[in-house]
Amino acid sequence: LLLASRYADAVAWLDRASSSAAKAKQWSHENFDAHIWRLVCLDRLGRFRELRAEVPRLTLEAERRGNHLAQLFFSSGYASGAWLAADAPDQAAAALAAAVAHFDLEHVPYLRIYELQTLVRTAAYEGRASSSWSSLDRRHESLVRDPALRLSRGAAANFHHMRACLAAAALGEDTTDRGRRATWLAKLRASANALAKLKLPLGDAHAAIAFAALSAQTNDRDGARAHLSRARALFVTLEMNGYAAAVQRALGLVTKDAALVDQGTGALVATGVVDAAKMARILVPGVD
Repeated sequence: LLLASRYADAVAWLDRASSSAAKAKQWSHENFDAHIWRLVCLDRLGRFRELRAEVPRLTLEAERRGNHLAQLFFSSGYASGAWLAADAPDQAAAALAAAVAHFDLEHVPYLRIYELQTLVRTAAYEGRASSSWSSLDRRHESLVRDPALRLSRGAAANFHHMRACLAAAALGEDTTDRGRRATWLAKLRASANALAKLKLPLGDAHAAIAFAALSAQTNDRDGARAHLSRARALFVTLEMNGYAAAVQRALGLVTKDAALVDQGTGALVATGVVDAAKMARILVPGVD
């Protein structure tokens, strides 16, 4: 279900699987994994109100039990969307720091993915992607080249999406430095092409967003509009309502349609997002 991007079906299946007996043993290995994947699905579906309720509760319970691996998984990576939707990037940073303090991440590359994703998202949300580029790009390269890390297609899509998000957000912040912009455009184009080649439903949608950012940052408004329209159709099909709302808002900005901007903003806020403009820096970076 997850590889097919059927996130709503996955949440429904996970909820059905959570029988009363399972709930009584909710910290078993099986339920531990179920909680993690449920958070991933809530973030992708844009069910941020639910995510904002679940993440602090699960993080606190994991910390109380001394289960630091669960604490990291429940508070970072895709789960960081809870803190950012609540307009609390400081809490995202604090939760990550509290969790990673228990690990030597240099020797556990898989866990560094969660750290990097949180750092990339927080930097984009706060408008620090351009100033954080060098540090975060080095972390990204180090992970990609780590021989201990074997990436599935889904994980590869996540890596390309992270770099596309960071490069697009940096381009949206810095409009004057031609040298740095040339680097970011090249990275964004490479990530967009890599996402498209994976032939995954979510990868196709993220690729459309990346191509829209490329068009917007090279003053091709018609191209940006076409890619955004395709992205919105894909996100609607995947029931990823947060992304669909953010894309609708971006379409309004590209076409200078204030009504569309308001509709997209309202729809994004309705999912549980406090600051739609900042959240759009993560969901549809580099377009506005």
